[in-house]
Amino acid sequence: MLPLTPANNWTATMLFCGGTDLQPDQWMTNPTWNVAAYPADNTCVSITPDVSSEWTDEDDLMEGRSMGQFIQLPDGRLFHLNGIATGTAGYGNTSWAVGQSYGDNPLMTAAYYDPSQPKGSRWSRPSDLERMTVQRLYHSSATLMADGSIFNAGSNPNADYIPRSGFVDSNGITYKYPTEYRVEMFYPDYYDDARPAPTGLPDTLAYGGQPFNISLSASDLFNTPANIDTAKVMVMRTGYSTHAMNMGMRLVQLNSTWSLNGDGSGTIHSSQMPPNPSIMAPGPALLFVVVNGVPSVGVDIMVGNGQMGDQTIYPVPQLPGTIAQSGATISSTGSTQKDGSSSVSGSGSNTGAAGRSSLVTATTLAMAGVAAYAALWL
Repeated sequence: MLPLTPANNWTATMLFCGGTDLQPDQWMTNPTWNVAAYPADNTCVSITPDVSSEWTDEDDLMEGRSMGQFIQLPDGRLFHLNGIATGTAGYGNTSWAVGQSYGDNPLMTAAYYDPSQPKGSRWSRPSDLERMTVQRLYHSSATLMADGSIFNAGSNPNADYIPRSGFVDSNGITYKYPTEYRVEMFYPDYYDDARPAPTGLPDTLAYGGQPFNISLSASDLFNTPANIDTAKVMVMRTGYSTHAMNMGMRLVQLNSTWSLNGDGSGTIHSSQMPPNPSIMAPGPALLFVVVNGVPSVGVDIMVGNGQMGDQTIYPVPQLPGTIAQSGATISSTGSTQKDGSSSVSGSGSNTGAAGRSSLVTATTLAMAGVAAYAALWL
């Protein structure tokens, strides 16, 4: 799901990329067809189901990829990593399987996807974007951390635990891809930049209700007061990660305006959550403030009452201050709105170096074992 923002009226658009275009007669019904050697697809499509049932062609992947995983970044971009160049998900004892893997030729490159850019320029892979160091196939998992880094773990395209590449089991099967216990951390291009350190962040967000103020110092605005005009308040739910996807992952931008002070500091006047629990269900999330494409360190918050069931929907007051490029005021006041509708427009920006990755140190490898063990049984 692409970011839900005031600019798109918090309307969900789903992006689908890669996979395989194998036809029914090329799959398991034809035992002579080598699925593991079949090139992965490189196309992307999107659909906005609340608006249209039509599919829209999007920018192609930079290479064919199956089991690639998207991670929402707090600045509104997506990071795409892991996966394979040939074959598909799954495992078995088919004659063409690689050991037991239905996929082969892992991809070690990653890329950024920026939905705010014009078509034809949404994918990017800077020359200094580091390659991954661990092959991630079936049963891999990744998730965003509060500091904006990405935790990347797992991989086991086999029916059981396989200790190493080249392992031969009692049936004489030689395994190319072992059960993976190593964890990588990826640090996106903003990670090493000075981070804004906003104050006044809440620990709960309601569906509608009174706005709140976030204070940004002159240094938080990188000593450029104009940066407040594109600052964004972002609510991230990282979702549950398994099988190269994050179920429930979504990024919601809050409606906001701003005011500047004479000393170069500023205030963001932010609405609560849109008055519609369908946009983000109640529960825990991370709250970020993004200034000039650089996110603050996320803080833990609770959306709604934190429980499933009916939620209180509050009126949405008019925001004070100047309308930001990254958001717009909601025109209606004092009414109870359940559809979160408004007429808005806006855009943002991103800056920074390409990003780096590293293996987690030995002190955290116990977590890697837990992640790989969990992936083994999913």
